[in-house]
Amino acid sequence: MNSQRAPRPRFLRWVLVAAITGIVIVAAVHTVLLPVLVRHRVSQEVARHWAGMIVIDQVRIDYDGPIILEDVSLRDGQGREWAAVRRATLMLANWPGRSPDLVGLELAGAAIRLHREEGAIEAPLRVPEEEDEDQTPLRSLALHDAYVEIVDEDSSHRVVKDISLTAELAKGRYDLRLKGRPPQAPNLLTLAGTLDPNEDRLVIDRVVSDVLKGKIEADIVKRDPPDAPAEYDGKFATDALDLVSLMQTLGLPRERARGQLTLDYRFAYRGGDGLRGNGMFLIDDADLLHVPIITHILERLKLPVGQGLSKSDAGGVFSNKGAVVTFREARLANAVSAMETEPGGAVNLQTEHLDFYVIVVPIEGARKLLKSIPIINLFVHLRDRLTRVHVEGRWSDPPATLIRVEPVKDVRDATLGFLRDMVHTGGEFSRQANQDLRNLFSAMTGEGRE
Repeated sequence: MNSQRAPRPRFLRWVLVAAITGIVIVAAVHTVLLPVLVRHRVSQEVARHWAGMIVIDQVRIDYDGPIILEDVSLRDGQGREWAAVRRATLMLANWPGRSPDLVGLELAGAAIRLHREEGAIEAPLRVPEEEDEDQTPLRSLALHDAYVEIVDEDSSHRVVKDISLTAELAKGRYDLRLKGRPPQAPNLLTLAGTLDPNEDRLVIDRVVSDVLKGKIEADIVKRDPPDAPAEYDGKFATDALDLVSLMQTLGLPRERARGQLTLDYRFAYRGGDGLRGNGMFLIDDADLLHVPIITHILERLKLPVGQGLSKSDAGGVFSNKGAVVTFREARLANAVSAMETEPGGAVNLQTEHLDFYVIVVPIEGARKLLKSIPIINLFVHLRDRLTRVHVEGRWSDPPATLIRVEPVKDVRDATLGFLRDMVHTGGEFSRQANQDLRNLFSAMTGEGRE
């Protein structure tokens, strides 16, 4: 006789109820509680940097993989959307676990909307009161298919589209790769650099673009002194940047633009003192036919204004304090004339006020002089062909009040040498003319570019 008894139906029912309850609890935790906790944790982290609200439509959790947030939106107190992300993928360490760390973030389909009111953009950003030193640093960041647009009261327009970004942590620094398409530009702009979060240092060491057809370098250092505004130091340099492409990239008329721009600018920003810096520029084969101040000077001197200006070279060394740009030296030459400013001329970019002296020599007349006299007497006779022009006033003033011809005073030997060289070359900068400006800039900054 079998002594085992069949399980009691009541006991089996309790086992079944317990199993179903466990499944329901696990399902509830997975589908309800964990998404709520994830939303709360993400909202806490975002609130350290964002004074508005965050809305997360859906949370998808994978215990063996990342957490995915869908349709994420950052809004201000008025309900305006400043950022939207179609999908955010969070890569976690120590997951599953009580204290997972975010080590990777991938954003797809992001839209950044900058709301502008009365000409200003003021996003509700926050600066964290203190950083968590024990927090695991983000190892990787990726952004795909993003764009930035400016939103006014009645309209909006995109300023950059097709943006992608990757940042990989290596030896305490982030290696950055950024791509984007400026408005009206057919090709992508690619930027590469490094970010050192420990030293607040951003170095942009390579920019490649089929649009600009040149090279751009930048180095920016940010410091946060105690009880004082942030300070910035850096440099910005371009080499043989295509002016037609630059105008197109900036959304400016490019029909009359031509030539190449080389620029080197070293700057410092100190809060209330504003932006200060020293710079050098070289422009090769530019079209100045439609630059008013140049044509006004030539017309005042009864020199021809025409196609001779369509292939002009220019260069200069300058410094600035805020909006006031002071020229240490500025030169311009073409088939019509050669010009050089006297040191100390200034332009106020904010008030549009000009105040500088220019020494001008007509190229054609001086070339005839060059053929008819011995070279030893050229300086003496060249002085007689020079004109000194004083430009003073707002650049929108009528030429009759803006430009005055004044007697020629003592002319520097360096100025005479440059003007003589331009007569020899027919108004085309020589390699030595460019090198002279580079040397002057090197002396100003204590370092130069090769």
